[in-house]
Amino acid sequence: MLSLPPVSIWAVLLATAVSFGFGGLYWARLAPPLARSLRVPAGPESWPRSALAIGFLTRVVQAVGIGWLLGYAGVSNPWLAALFGIGLYAAIIMPLIIGQHAFMEEEDRWRRFLLGAAQQPAEFAIMGAIVTLWR
Repeated sequence: MLSLPPVSIWAVLLATAVSFGFGGLYWARLAPPLARSLRVPAGPESWPRSALAIGFLTRVVQAVGIGWLLGYAGVSNPWLAALFGIGLYAAIIMPLIIGQHAFMEEEDRWRRFLLGAAQQPAEFAIMGAIVTLWR
């Protein structure tokens, strides 16, 4: 029978909130100048509440999954957990995103990928570090 490693719901919620907040900060302050240098639109000025709610909930699922994987791996150091989060993103999520971008018809698809690729691994690192701190 499969036994799941313990993951604190409070750590998951904190990891979700902090990573979601970082994403908001990134897209509000850091992405616009980067988007201008890449010559791609940074995105809309505001997002619908439903999209924000879905974005938050998907990060809850990611934080739980990262916590379980870190528990299985026996990682207890938050710095190592942050690196694990980045590695997890690089090994699983980034190839999926690259595959999706390969089928896009827009000429700027790879510049759009670069715009998002600066933010997403950082969120995985944040989630990994926080869920490990409160195991």
